[in-house]
Amino acid sequence: MDVTIRKYEPVDKEIIENFFDVFLDFIASMDPLERLRRLPGFGQKYLQTTLRDVKRKNGAMYVAMKENHVIGFVVGVIIKQKTIERYECIPTTTGRVTELFVHDPYRGKNIGSLLLNKIESYFKTNDCNVIYIEVFEPNTRAHNFYQSFGYKDRRRDMIKQI
Repeated sequence: MDVTIRKYEPVDKEIIENFFDVFLDFIASMDPLERLRRLPGFGQKYLQTTLRDVKRKNGAMYVAMKENHVIGFVVGVIIKQKTIERYECIPTTTGRVTELFVHDPYRGKNIGSLLLNKIESYFKTNDCNVIYIEVFEPNTRAHNFYQSFGYKDRRRDMIKQI
């Protein structure tokens, strides 16, 4: 499959906003506690917040293109270790993958791998020595995908409704 990866451009805004909506709907559909929802305007607001974080945290956003159409994207930011954290952890510069999305018709065709490799390369060139990624617990397909790239479970958040 002929796919190219390039940096996000403002012309991608509308499709990425739509992808954020589609992704939240997908995650919400598997939420066993039914706490997730998507209000109107989510994709627009979330993209604004994402672009602001990319700028503030020396991050990057890449899109996967096939025949001049965006079919997926990845976002990553760099988190500098706080002084207090050095008392409990070796000196670390962390890359954090905040988003990775591939449009459904293109899943299972190596697009996610291309995007993940691209953001990992970005982190390496920016002297990151660890990469974190968060996975929604019920999303076992994504969890397995990241494990195939060598990611390991590190933390677990738990929730209790009261």
